[in-house]
Amino acid sequence: MIQLLACVLLLTGLLEWYTWRDALRHVNFHSESETDRTEPSVPFNVRVTAENTGRIPIGFVRAEVRYPQEMELPVPSKIRHVTSERIATQIFSLKRRQRVTRTMEVRIDRRGCFRMLGARVYRGDFIGINEQTQLYPEIHDIVVFPARVGGERLKKALTGLIGDMVSRRYLLQDPILTTGMREYVPGDPVRSISWTQTARRGQLMVREFEYTREEACRVILCLPDRERIGTDLLDICCGLVRSICEELTKKGITAVFYTNSSPYGLYIDRSFSCTVQSRNFVTLLDALGRLTDMTTCHQEALINDCIRGVERGQEFVLVVPHASELAAKAAADMQARTGRRAALIVGEEWDHDRAV
Repeated sequence: MIQLLACVLLLTGLLEWYTWRDALRHVNFHSESETDRTEPSVPFNVRVTAENTGRIPIGFVRAEVRYPQEMELPVPSKIRHVTSERIATQIFSLKRRQRVTRTMEVRIDRRGCFRMLGARVYRGDFIGINEQTQLYPEIHDIVVFPARVGGERLKKALTGLIGDMVSRRYLLQDPILTTGMREYVPGDPVRSISWTQTARRGQLMVREFEYTREEACRVILCLPDRERIGTDLLDICCGLVRSICEELTKKGITAVFYTNSSPYGLYIDRSFSCTVQSRNFVTLLDALGRLTDMTTCHQEALINDCIRGVERGQEFVLVVPHASELAAKAAADMQARTGRRAALIVGEEWDHDRAV
């Protein structure tokens, strides 16, 4: 009996020594999102993986996975306000050389760039007196695109401007290369109407052609100098830019987007710009998702960048958060220096026009 008790104590001591020395040596942990770009409020999956690379089973491993605070989870979680994180606990029991992966559906309801930052993993010793911990740091960015803002009201506000640009483009088109068909909009030349497709579809359809000059519009998101406008108003402005550029690309109009808003994770001291076309529209959406309410340059520097190299026939759409003298001055300055129109869109006037 004493020998049996001695063997049990010896075995217990060995297991206690082993689990304390190599508590997390054979544990691998990984967390990630299955997508890095998504629409607001659209569900997507995140997965966590725990692996035991050793030959001895691990009965209990606790992982505190670090999610963005804005992420809605289907499991209980707690908010760590100091680091703006949402902590969800996962419990694993791993056999020898076993890998366990769990997937859950989550969502984020607002625009922005959010980060998953890995997890902190805990494992106790064999007796359960002590606990060791290890941080598994990872960085996975999830960009949530802005929701559309404006709807039919914005389309009506832009009808004259877009129709005018479409009409001018026909003066520079290549009439041999037809790229497709689309619905007729006011301003389209009558000679571009395809009567065969019109009769087939029961509505006016026009032919789309290749063009010798592509850029026809410059869309500018201008934030005021030395003022933080807040994320809600910035979300509206980004949604307006998205809706405007979608209307332009639907009509085959290529635009260039400019802003002095600082993109999250990108440190520059000048304006940010990107070309907007139907084939690379996700580039604009990614940029809009990353924008913050901090500025990279003054309003005057942004306007100088926007009007540089302007050609005859190009138009401007200026999106600003507030109606102010500086915003009106910027629009008037662009018109005076280029001789082109600058349509002014004020974000705070579209608060009730967000897409649901």
